[in-house]
Amino acid sequence: MMKLVSMLLTLCMVFCMLTVPAAADDLPVVKLDVGTTETYDDTNYKVDANTIILRAEDRVYELTGTTDRKILVPGTSTPAEPKTYHIRLNNATINGGVTINNSTGAKLVIEVAAGTVNTVKRIYSASLTITGSGTLNMEDMGVTQSTRTNNPSSLYIEDTTINVNLPSTKSGQWEGNCKLAGSAKVTYTGCGNYSVLKFGQGNGITHSLTLKDNASLYCVQDDASVASPYPVSGLECFQGATITLQDNAYLEAEGRATSGDHAGCGVLADGDILVQDNAILKATAYAEAISTWGRFTVNGGKLIVKSENSNGVYSDATIDISNNATVEATGYYPALFGNTGVTIANSTVKAVGTDDAAIFSRNTITLNNSIIDAEAHFDYHGISATNGVQVIGCWINTTGTETFDSDPNGIADSVLFNKKVGKVIGNASIPSDVTVESDMKLTIPAGTTLTVPADITLTNHGLITLEGTMNRDSTIICDRHTGGTATCVDKAKCDICLAAYGDVDTTKHSDLRHVTKVDATATADGNIEYWYCEGCGKYFSDKNGTKEIKKADIVTAKLKDDSKSPQTGDNSKPKDDSNSPQAGDNSNLALWIALLFISGSAAIGTTVVSRKKMYNR
Repeated sequence: MMKLVSMLLTLCMVFCMLTVPAAADDLPVVKLDVGTTETYDDTNYKVDANTIILRAEDRVYELTGTTDRKILVPGTSTPAEPKTYHIRLNNATINGGVTINNSTGAKLVIEVAAGTVNTVKRIYSASLTITGSGTLNMEDMGVTQSTRTNNPSSLYIEDTTINVNLPSTKSGQWEGNCKLAGSAKVTYTGCGNYSVLKFGQGNGITHSLTLKDNASLYCVQDDASVASPYPVSGLECFQGATITLQDNAYLEAEGRATSGDHAGCGVLADGDILVQDNAILKATAYAEAISTWGRFTVNGGKLIVKSENSNGVYSDATIDISNNATVEATGYYPALFGNTGVTIANSTVKAVGTDDAAIFSRNTITLNNSIIDAEAHFDYHGISATNGVQVIGCWINTTGTETFDSDPNGIADSVLFNKKVGKVIGNASIPSDVTVESDMKLTIPAGTTLTVPADITLTNHGLITLEGTMNRDSTIICDRHTGGTATCVDKAKCDICLAAYGDVDTTKHSDLRHVTKVDATATADGNIEYWYCEGCGKYFSDKNGTKEIKKADIVTAKLKDDSKSPQTGDNSKPKDDSNSPQAGDNSNLALWIALLFISGSAAIGTTVVSRKKMYNR
């Protein structure tokens, strides 16, 4: 019976180890549960109590299960073409790690299956490729030095999430041409007195690190504030190794505090560093956040650096920032220190030097078409260069007193703020979105011009005084209006944004016209002297338009004509009688008296005669 059970177990093992055609490529797949308690030895692999040896190149070893064994992959020490081994990790835990004998003679290709979480203590190879969207946790991973022309040192990681928690006595090691692509996310965390990741130590090897697509690399400390007696950097590069970040890549590096004379850097390099496209580089440290003997270039993308006790960025060559790059740099010494020059063009830079200038060069600094915010220690210039600073088309806010208007400096067509008080110089065009804060004052002097170009936004919370010219081709957001004149009809119009604000002014009339006095006649009304405002339609008795009157008050009535007035007691109109005496006609007065006397005498005579006749009857 026991013999039968043993035969069945053997058949099961053979079935599990059968070669199965691969769906993803032409290589067959060999499945192996690394936790097996059986021993086995064939052309595919050898399994014993302590090791699992993978023997064949032309297949994919799909590993599952958990083991304390070490996985061994044989390389070759001969100049022949190196061997290539393929491993697929499918929720595997390999506490013994993966080791390549004669590593320069082998290439290792690892696929981390999607949706799986795997643990491998250690993986090193001269040529290492890791792909797949699963997760791989390790204590150490790296690339060994190889100068073989048919198998130079190289690393390629695509889409995989890799977490490397280093022991206190280790640094990660990368050599040669190293690339991270796709959505790869690689995190190295250090906890001791060694730099987190050392790159490019091998002589005779060309070293380059490229992050592209959406790949990210983190070289961080478990607690950067815990001091080491040694300089412990995040990413330390040698042999002229170059670093390139492109597309949407991300690199973060962190240096540790020190109890000794020198602290570590975030990134310490002796080759060129390039950030471009939309890539981001973030570095923090107690020494220089980024220090390089090569050129430091930010051609687009974003830079975030902070140093507690040194420079944000130190380049022994040049610092070049361009192509709409964004920089946030803080240092104890100059946040940006380009020994042989600093050039900033078409970008936005905020630099803070807590105990020094913000931006400095021992040669020249050239600023062109950029937004620069330079905050220095109180008795330093914000921007300073031994051989002068040249400024064209910039918006600069500096806490220093530098004006750039004397040799070897120069400034043209720019806006310059010194300690929150600014002015336009020449014909300035705002290079990017800017804000005048509530504690800032800007003057546009007579003879100068400030232009807000299309697609640019000027936000004003402060005080802008317009004495010169302002061209408004785009958006102006203004909550502190100034200038303009309110009238009796219209509110004041802001000099800056042209918006109406405040209240109308009833004492200031838009079109106050003077009307002279006209005397009334017998045939026409007259008017008093008055003033009339076409804007508000009101009448005033004074030239200042402060004493309002009614329209009826301005009219004086026509004069009365006495010659046409009726006599007392006669309600009829007077007749035109040439025989009637006229008022003031004294020539006929005697005639009227004589006639009156004659009429009276005749009446008396008639009465006497009548009486005589009656008595004579």
